[in-house]
Amino acid sequence: MKLRLLLLAFLTAVALRAAGSLPVFNALMTMGKEHRFVLVSETGKASAWLKVGAAFEGVTIKGYDEASGGLDLEREGQVTRVRLVADAATKDSGPGATLSTPATLADAEQVLQAMRFEEMFAKIMDQQKKSMAPMMQRMTAGVKLPDEDRAKMVAIQQKVMNELFDSMAGPEMKAAVAEIYSSVFSKEELASQAAFYSTPAGQAMTSKQPQVQEKMMQVMMPKMAEIGPKMQAAMKAFGEEMKAKQGALPVAPTLTSPPNP
Repeated sequence: MKLRLLLLAFLTAVALRAAGSLPVFNALMTMGKEHRFVLVSETGKASAWLKVGAAFEGVTIKGYDEASGGLDLEREGQVTRVRLVADAATKDSGPGATLSTPATLADAEQVLQAMRFEEMFAKIMDQQKKSMAPMMQRMTAGVKLPDEDRAKMVAIQQKVMNELFDSMAGPEMKAAVAEIYSSVFSKEELASQAAFYSTPAGQAMTSKQPQVQEKMMQVMMPKMAEIGPKMQAAMKAFGEEMKAKQGALPVAPTLTSPPNP
């Protein structure tokens, strides 16, 4: 009888210890019907944004009940429901502090992969190429050149711009953007972005960004065309002003050599 009681007490203590060592439900992000969660271990280690089915510190997220706000965590076959703790603390911060861990290139590359950066950027560059051609034609319209020479000048400008855009769409640009992201954003912020771009809303934003860019250029190009004549008029007025000032300057006397005796 005593042995049975001791065994029961031992098993109870083990169960309580296991339940007590579950990670803390520290943050929740909701995007439409999508949810992401941050867990913090008992040692203060914070997870990235996790979705249902993800594992962290030996615990698997089995489900989330939106009505009650309960998060179901499984460890060794036992499922325990935990709830969001608003004042949870992380390892290097006080209660209520936001997570801010230095990011790595891998964190940034995960975001770029989720947003399909290379595909999106290539489409944006194509849109830029198409929009630059009519702008160059308008810029050269006021230049006094034969039509044949004007066409050659536009072709040269277009070739240079195409080479510039092609160089920007290469792998070097993606590596540069990853470097920038990892230096500007924290690990948690990048994890949030990666989680967002993995949702249907995030994928829609990625795929439709070139369309947004095209429509923005349609709005901006007329504005830029309006500025062109104003810039030319301002430069012409400035040139006339400089010419007038030079004409108003006193003429310096001319030095002559004395006559030879």
